Amino acid sequence: MTSITEKLQETLKDLNDAELNHFKWILQKTVRQRGLPRILSSRMERADRADVVDLMVAMYSEQSVDMIREVFRKMNRTDLEQKLPEISSASKGKLCEEQISIIWSIESTITSDRERIQKMLQDLNESEFKEFKWTLKDRNFMSGLPYIQNCKLDKADMLDLVDLMIHAYSQRSVEVTKKIFKKMNRNDLELFNNPIKPRVMEEKYFIHSN
Repeated sequence: MTSITEKLQETLKDLNDAELNHFKWILQKTVRQRGLPRILSSRMERADRADVVDLMVAMYSEQSVDMIREVFRKMNRTDLEQKLPEISSASKGKLCEEQISIIWSIESTITSDRERIQKMLQDLNESEFKEFKWTLKDRNFMSGLPYIQNCKLDKADMLDLVDLMIHAYSQRSVEVTKKIFKKMNRNDLELFNNPIKPRVMEEKYFIHSN
């Protein structure tokens, strides 16, 4: 049986890229108007259609359908509005279950990312670990990514560094790690043979209140 989340994702597939960006913009504006906690703009900008729905369901649960309906109405996409599922008392309970499942998936992704990166860093010797941290400081190499303060990097041991990366790069932490290992010619590390492709973030990293 198709879940409500999957039905919402299917509906958003009817939006082209320009319409999806417009959808995101109206959504954030609608959230502010309703006085609800907002999904961080940096998370929303990177989100594909499935991610947008996951982020919304994780954050707003049964309100997600009504919010998507309102956004479609503001976009004059009544054709898509009509495709949205009706939310009954039973389906509200089902959507809450899906919300819990998504949040658990988010948390397990973050945990697995942290453990995987930690395991990779353990394979570096002292000199390589310093090179890894130095590369994180390289503004040109890390262009387009959030900046971690040098003073924090200098003092960070391996566990601290993993936490700094997870906090700064969120779902891109594994991607950043792979990029640095490639620059260091450490393609032998397990990360390349068993990549992780997380889609959404642990709640505390991607939302905040107005």
